[in-house]
Amino acid sequence: MGNIGVEAVATADGSWTLRDLALDETFHSKNGAVTESETVFVVAGGARSRAQSGLSTAILEIGLGTGLNFLLTATEFLAAKTRLTYSAIDCRWLPPSLLAPVFAAVPGLSQPLVEAYLNAMAHADETVGLSYGLISLKVNFADADKATWPGESFDICYLDAFSPAKAAPLWAPEFLARLHAALRPGGQLVTYCAQGHFRRSLAGIGFAVNRLPGPPGKRHITRARKV
Repeated sequence: MGNIGVEAVATADGSWTLRDLALDETFHSKNGAVTESETVFVVAGGARSRAQSGLSTAILEIGLGTGLNFLLTATEFLAAKTRLTYSAIDCRWLPPSLLAPVFAAVPGLSQPLVEAYLNAMAHADETVGLSYGLISLKVNFADADKATWPGESFDICYLDAFSPAKAAPLWAPEFLARLHAALRPGGQLVTYCAQGHFRRSLAGIGFAVNRLPGPPGKRHITRARKV
């Protein structure tokens, strides 16, 4: 595994991630890719609790990456027999040959869902669509900073772009304001980033911002609620 500018990286919890060679940045934490995804997004974002409560949920993800956040989240909703509508955007498509070994090391994933996801990625164009039981996924391969979304359409936003130092437009106040507009009242934005100026930007837009304990290697993460 190691073409199109990425290489595989083993992480501390036994799972794997990918590293962008040009940016020298991994898609998930080297301290544990699955641990980070579950802690920051599935749990802190409220997806697990919504699934277990039977609440139909719409999620927007900025930075699909490998698709790990989607698969872990969707597995929760499948287990709970709860509807999930998942929209994601990323500037780059990754082929199944790179992704399959990453998912093979993740215990507990719905393997039929993984196979359906890999098959959808194999036939990707500018978009990918996947329908699997109560799970629906739509991915746009485009620049997120140029995208727009319908107002008040999502319950949760996963902001999982590369770091502010590497993808500054996706952390700028103007972009965050568009995410705020896309969330329903009470909706939550969650991310691994806890920089002070980033949290102040969220508060200035109208989010109620909380700094939460992070996974290994991250002291804090951010959860922001649209009020």
